[in-house]
Amino acid sequence: MKILNAGPGFSQPMTEDETISFLTSGRRNIYIATLDEKKEPNIHPVWYYFDPSKEKFYIETSKHSKKKKNLENNKIVYFCVDEPNIPYKGVRGKAKVAIIQDIDSIVPICERNMKKYLGNLEHPMAKELVNLAKRGESVAIEISPLYFSTWDDGKVKFQ
Repeated sequence: MKILNAGPGFSQPMTEDETISFLTSGRRNIYIATLDEKKEPNIHPVWYYFDPSKEKFYIETSKHSKKKKNLENNKIVYFCVDEPNIPYKGVRGKAKVAIIQDIDSIVPICERNMKKYLGNLEHPMAKELVNLAKRGESVAIEISPLYFSTWDDGKVKFQ
């Protein structure tokens, strides 16, 4: 895992273990930046699952979504997952993406995200989104970071 310091001279980077813990705990969104057909930036906040063994993020989205259409034309994204409360910390970077269209791969990703963000698969929104995935209305996006740029202001001693 390549980790850069996102705040040199001010903040401190997270270690690999801290980065993995941060990305696998809590219910933060990942923000992915794509380019549309006019080459203009779009920001998409989405639910994600991070697989530490592969060092990859997985999201599920409608096969008709803007982010999916943008990613068909440009398979590079910038991403950010951050803690909005003091002490600030987060992970950002640049990544390559792959669009997964196999239902047998999409459904488990969708179910994993529903359990993480909604608590279970019985929630009405979880049922609806999983059913859409099972009907082939979703895709999964595999995000493969080229690097992680991290910051943890909790490590800074202010005087």
